[in-house]
Amino acid sequence: MTALPRLVRHTIAAFLVACLVAAPALALPAIEALPAPPAPGSAAEATDRAAMTFSYSAERIAEARRDRSLDPFTAFGPILGDAFAADALPATRRILGAVQAAVSRVMVAAKGIHPRTRPYAVDEAFLRCPGRLFLVAQRSYPSGHAATGEAWAVVLAALLPQHAAAILARGADYGTSRVVCGFHWPSDVAAGQAIGAAVAAELLADPAFARLIAKASEELAPLR
Repeated sequence: MTALPRLVRHTIAAFLVACLVAAPALALPAIEALPAPPAPGSAAEATDRAAMTFSYSAERIAEARRDRSLDPFTAFGPILGDAFAADALPATRRILGAVQAAVSRVMVAAKGIHPRTRPYAVDEAFLRCPGRLFLVAQRSYPSGHAATGEAWAVVLAALLPQHAAAILARGADYGTSRVVCGFHWPSDVAAGQAIGAAVAAELLADPAFARLIAKASEELAPLR
């Protein structure tokens, strides 16, 4: 995992704070509370654009390309080791699938509220990864990958608190890979991360989900 340019990190962090302040209880039915993306011509939009112009190492671009996959075991395997494998962890696979499904339901609604053009559709120079044919150019905001990665990270951190710092860092980095690829603006990623954190918090507070958590916790014991 390589370090991100400071402006990219700060842009995402600043907008994430704005999202959480605007919608501190971003419940599944209340996605309309999501703040609008930076307005055209605003200083925030200029910061978003500036963040897209950074040069990345071949290693970081390769990581971003791997992160195109919506697979929690691929995403978090590098920090949790070979034992973190889908075939070996059926309860964990089920719970992370449920997390992804919950995020997807929210994102279907969220992406229709504030249409926004993706970076590569604004400037081809921002594109660093293949895969744009699978994307809708006007559905940049918020980032579904960032939301899913954050939700996975929050749930996994609850399951494996000893590894929480590394898991949460990997979740954040997973979202930022969308900026590296040129698929999303930093503020798209921040908004997605706010949604992912909110979805995960709701799920973790749900009694039915708690039963799934208990089963996953048992099989993850060797990773602690």
